[in-house]
Amino acid sequence: MSGDYPRFPARSYVLAADVGSGCSGDPWMPSTVNPDYNWKSTTSSDEIDGHLAVLPLLYDHVAQTEDEKKRVYTLIEGITGGILANDLYLIDPSTNKPTTWGFWHPDLVNDDPEHLSERGTNSLGILAYCASAYSITHDTKYLDTFWELANEYDYILNVFNSKIDCPLEDNHSDNELLFQTYHILFYALQRLSPDDASVATIRGEVEAMVTA
Repeated sequence: MSGDYPRFPARSYVLAADVGSGCSGDPWMPSTVNPDYNWKSTTSSDEIDGHLAVLPLLYDHVAQTEDEKKRVYTLIEGITGGILANDLYLIDPSTNKPTTWGFWHPDLVNDDPEHLSERGTNSLGILAYCASAYSITHDTKYLDTFWELANEYDYILNVFNSKIDCPLEDNHSDNELLFQTYHILFYALQRLSPDDASVATIRGEVEAMVTA
């Protein structure tokens, strides 16, 4: 819908005829691939968490043919690789700028007091994305990014404090994001059988990421 497949999943989509008759909120952009639809921009970390929580499950347990697996693989690599390629930001193709909440870069995660509440959730998010993508693709760019964020920018320490915040800032959405990203992280290891010698090295590296 957004024209940036497979890097940018739209927040939602709707028939173009329905825009303006009840569809409100973030901007609705005309689809670049189907003129009958509009897509909702400003995709956030929430949507990315949801996509990357379910896609590995689809890859392992739902996709049955090589073509189906390739389609899911393309989304996992596209979304996660796109974030890394764009300096840990999610770029909205309608503006060519980062979305409001699609950020995992240390400048905002660590150094911007306006985003203190996102420090833990977004730190865990990008670490989990990298562990998951590495588990599936075996591409070392995910391994390297994980350890760079963990060792140079203290993202693991950020996760320890993810729920230490002003009580007025606590809300169910933060809990949901943490549940989803912990699932992404733990499943990255669970999906690799300890009895499969062909993935023994990868499993050892993912285990180190998960237990860091």
